[in-house]
This record gives sequence, C-alpha cells and structure tokens, in this order.
Amino acid sequence: MNEPTGTIPEPKDLPIGVSRPEAVTPAEYAFGDDRPPFHGPSASTSRSALERDAMAWPPAAWERAPTAWRDDLGQILDLPPDVPRRPAPSSPAGALHDAEMEQLRSLDESEVGPSAAERARKVRSVARDVAETVLLTAVIFFAIRAIVQNFKIEGSSMMPTLESGQYVLVNKMAYRGFGEPHRGDIVVFESWNDPDKDYIKRIIGLPGDSVEIKDRSVRINKDVLDEPYLEGASTSPAYGPRVLATDEFFVLGDNRSNSSDSRQHDAMARDQLIGKAWLIYWPFPDIRLVPGVEDTAAQIEAVGSARR
Repeated sequence: MNEPTGTIPEPKDLPIGVSRPEAVTPAEYAFGDDRPPFHGPSASTSRSALERDAMAWPPAAWERAPTAWRDDLGQILDLPPDVPRRPAPSSPAGALHDAEMEQLRSLDESEVGPSAAERARKVRSVARDVAETVLLTAVIFFAIRAIVQNFKIEGSSMMPTLESGQYVLVNKMAYRGFGEPHRGDIVVFESWNDPDKDYIKRIIGLPGDSVEIKDRSVRINKDVLDEPYLEGASTSPAYGPRVLATDEFFVLGDNRSNSSDSRQHDAMARDQLIGKAWLIYWPFPDIRLVPGVEDTAAQIEAVGSARR
C-alpha cells in the first residue's frame, strides 16, 4: 500500500474501494462526533481518512453546525439573527463570559438591590420617624396651649385700648402660682352663662373691695378710681355699692357705653379666669405688649397721634 504523500486528493482521485463521503446535514452533526462519517470498506485505513484525522482547525464550512459558537459561522451559513451565539468556553472571550456570569451570581443583596426584608425595615423606620414627629408636634402643641392661648378681639368693648379684629396671646400661667390679678389687668375669662364663649375685660375691683358706680364715676372703697385709659369717658349706670367675695372680681370694658360686663352680669368668679392678655401679635403693624394701667394713657395718646 502506498504511503500518504501529504497532499489531499480531490474526490475524483479517491482510491478504489473508498466511497465518496456523504453530505452531512448540520442537524446530524450538531451533537455527534466532530467528524462526518465515512462509508466504505477501507474508510478507517484509507488515505482520505488519515488525511481527515490530521486536518487542522477550522473544519470545512459544510461540517459546521448551526449551533456552533463561531462568530463567523452566522455569516458563513447565513444563519437568521435569532440563532444564539456565545463565545467558546475555551476562548478568552468565553472565559470572560463565564467569569462575568459567576460574578453576577455571587453579588450580595446590597449590590443587586434591597431584599424584601430590607425594604420592610426601611418602611418601618420611616413609619416610626413619622409617628415620632407627629407625637412630638402634638406634645409641643399641647404644651404651648397649656401656657399660652390666642384670642381674637370681637367688637368694640375694649376700645380704644384694643380694637376689633386684633389677635392677642393670653398668658395662662400668669395667675397659676406665679402671681395674683391686679387692678387694671386686662384678662380673658369664660362667659357668665356660656362656657364655650370667652370675654376680655379689665379688672376694676379685687376680692374684698366695695365697688360702686356713682355720679358717672367708679368708686372703690368710696374713692373715685382714676382711669386714664377712658380718655375722659364717663361710666354709667349707677351700681352698688357691692362688696366682692374672696373669689370675685369686678370687670368692665374700656368702652363703657358699649360693653357687656359686671354691671349686667355681676362679678366674675375666679374659676372663670383663663389668663392675662399679654401680646398683640396681629395685625403686624399693631404688634406690641398689651399695656398695663401705668402705660395705657401713653399708649392711647400715641395711637391717637398716629391716626391723626
């Protein structure tokens, strides 16, 4: 038998007894041997078989399967675009692909996004923060309400000292262990016959005083009371004399001709007292401390000059 010459004969030069290899379809080759089968009695020892065994990679185009990983296979076989292509496992690209997939599998929760438990923990944290904020706001609100209260002046009973539409802050702690009401204090108290309605008036008579309105003037213990905040207005009608009990106060509005006060409703009981008018905070140009007796006259004069 002749030794192989190292040249690949054309099919027409195949030795006698060796049949031409049959065409192998891609489907037959996809999961089989990497060489197409040969037929013939001398296939295993034929020169063609030996030459095929020694044939270098890559194989001929007709031997490649459509599922191969070669990037150029799609162009050679004209494969449709939906045929998957991936790098060969033994190639650098394939090794990189496998390493990337392994890295993705090993990512922890913090890298791929929060887990359900983490999201639930964050929701609970936000809910707790909101609840604490609401609770703190409520505590601050009620604490402030326990100390001060706002009050809107309605009507003209306290003119010219206070005007209708003004808002004042009332110091509710002024007479609760921090002092006693004084004559001339402007106070807010509950109505005589309607606990849901509040009044604002000036204290004229203190517990134990004898109060009388006579000759269009207020008399305390038979002495005429000096009231500079009235701007010369008189007080009527006649009243008393009446001696106040240990828990009673006689209150009047500064606008004596248009005020519902102790002249109609009798004395104010101490348990009706809410607090002392402290600060006018609205409207903005009127912001100031509510004046006491000692500076009411100067306040009235300044307001009158500003209006003129």
